[in-house]
Amino acid sequence: MWTDEDSLKSIWGEIIAWTFELLYENAMAQDKEWANMLKKLKNKK
Repeated sequence: MWTDEDSLKSIWGEIIAWTFELLYENAMAQDKEWANMLKKLKNKK
């Protein structure tokens, strides 16, 4: 194995957070209903 499990979890956590942020920003720019749903999900964290 090249990378330990904790490092992989950290890396993938950042990738997922970044992807979610991109989806959120895109939704805000295009469709307010979708953006509101994503905002609710984001606030659950």
